[in-house]
Amino acid sequence: SSGSMPIILKGHRSVISGLAWSGSDLLSSSWDRTVRVWNTRAPSTHRIALKLQHLASDVAASKRGGFAAVGSWATEDEGTSLTQLQLLYPTR
Repeated sequence: SSGSMPIILKGHRSVISGLAWSGSDLLSSSWDRTVRVWNTRAPSTHRIALKLQHLASDVAASKRGGFAAVGSWATEDEGTSLTQLQLLYPTR
């Protein structure tokens, strides 16, 4: 334990369904149908990277950052989707 306080990231309006590192940014997917990018150096700073039609079930990022994939599913029998996105401002 380093003795530092935990960082609390607030912004999603529903269940967080997935987390992934992209460079030094943290990506989160949620049932609020968004994927957010969090700057871990400034915890209150985040942006919505993607708005989905379906509930996001998971997010994954490339090792070097800059690219991510989001899995999502519908509340009805509309099926599932996989969305690939390029993050325009990845951090290192």
